[in-house]
Amino acid sequence: MEKYHTIYFYDLYNLTQNETVDQIFFNSFNEGNNGYIFHIKSKKYNFDIIELDEDHCFGRLSKYEDYKESMTTIITKKDEQPLNPSDYIFEKFTFFFIKFNRDKSKPSKLSVINNIGLKIEQCFTEYFLLKYKMLPILIKPTITPNIKDQIKNLKKVSKIDCTLSDTTLNNNQTSFLRIFDCSCYFKKLSAKITFREKNPEKLQDIIDNANVTYSHLKITGWSETGKEYINVLERIFTKSSKIEMRYISLQNFEPIKKALNDFSAL
Repeated sequence: MEKYHTIYFYDLYNLTQNETVDQIFFNSFNEGNNGYIFHIKSKKYNFDIIELDEDHCFGRLSKYEDYKESMTTIITKKDEQPLNPSDYIFEKFTFFFIKFNRDKSKPSKLSVINNIGLKIEQCFTEYFLLKYKMLPILIKPTITPNIKDQIKNLKKVSKIDCTLSDTTLNNNQTSFLRIFDCSCYFKKLSAKITFREKNPEKLQDIIDNANVTYSHLKITGWSETGKEYINVLERIFTKSSKIEMRYISLQNFEPIKKALNDFSAL
């Protein structure tokens, strides 16, 4: 069954003098396909490199966890008998795709399927520190050069998530605050707004005054390539794509690789 999965984008900057980013990956993941296990604060992780050449790297990042006590029982479908969770280790994983750029003045591009609890930039950093005893690559979220153009390209705006800045709260500047006609002081005020029309008329005013009015502003909408989530103040965005992620389909990585590869070029 296909399901929408959020894809995050990162830039990989080369911090070395003598190696390109693809060479760093070749030197770091050169022990065959047996996996690359490492630990962060006693938690066990593993990089599984599926493909690696001068053009790209496609792989999977896994995190292993013991069962956490909760009001949940695991039972078998066949005979509905409970299983002993202490006999099992749970593997949480995500997939990533890196498009290498051999020009050291430009970053390589990393796209990754979001999975809560798996911070891929932290995992790569820790792994490279173990291998190199230094950090050869800097990983940062991809910054959109012109966030206004990114928003203009949306065919439909469906939602805005916002938090008013301290300046706005202290000065009581907006009509949004005047609905609270009282003498109280707000510590924080957030809102989620959905729209009936495709693109609200006041959207441009909201964007133009974003740095002053808001401490957080996220716009959700649809472009030609799918659903987008745009963080206006941080100038970063993510996308959603339909990807089949059933257990059986995970034996065939091509649809997953294709989705990540297609978005890595954006």
